[in-house]
Amino acid sequence: MPRKSSINITTNDWESRADEIAAKIIAGGIVLFPTETVYGLGALPNENGVQLLIDLKLRPKGKPFQLLISDLDKLGKYGVNPSPLAMKVMETFWPGPLTIVLDVTPGLFPFGLAPSGNVGFRMPAHGLCLDLVRRCGGALAASSANVTGNPEPRTCSEALRQFSGRLDASIDGGPTGDSLHSTVISVRNGDITVIRKGAVSEARLREVEESYQASKVSDNNNPNV
Repeated sequence: MPRKSSINITTNDWESRADEIAAKIIAGGIVLFPTETVYGLGALPNENGVQLLIDLKLRPKGKPFQLLISDLDKLGKYGVNPSPLAMKVMETFWPGPLTIVLDVTPGLFPFGLAPSGNVGFRMPAHGLCLDLVRRCGGALAASSANVTGNPEPRTCSEALRQFSGRLDASIDGGPTGDSLHSTVISVRNGDITVIRKGAVSEARLREVEESYQASKVSDNNNPNV
């Protein structure tokens, strides 16, 4: 694969070069960026963008990527109708390190994003990352910036060592710290299932679930509601 001429900036350059970086993704490229958890790779959520991520990460086909979104309104664009509990979870933990798997309208996403008819959505809490997603239309196919099987990188340099010459742009936001990766959950039939443990603890999720269940009981016992 020919080496790409990559744009490399720091967060100090973001305001002056944000449109230039977003244009790389909009033109079909792939960008490395910081999040509040680990460094990530992002591309457009179409067939070409997802294939770029698969090839770059040497990722097995059928293992889905997540979709970063800029705001809750984007869910309606993809035919998502979250349950009341799912909405409560998102309103509690978003923006933040929580990925929630939701059913989507068939045919709107490439197989690599929705192999089972659902997509893992996340609204990141990192300001630069969220701004990048907004500038690219409000949604990005994304994954941690590591070759499959390698540790998830917490610095830009760690990621670049794996993908040198293969990215269209990179944004160095400094070390991401010791935060865990995002927690991944699904919400079905009024219950939360933890698929992958991460930065949002199961105990906090259960508090929200119990609060929701208690409110339902209260509403059922109140004939005026």
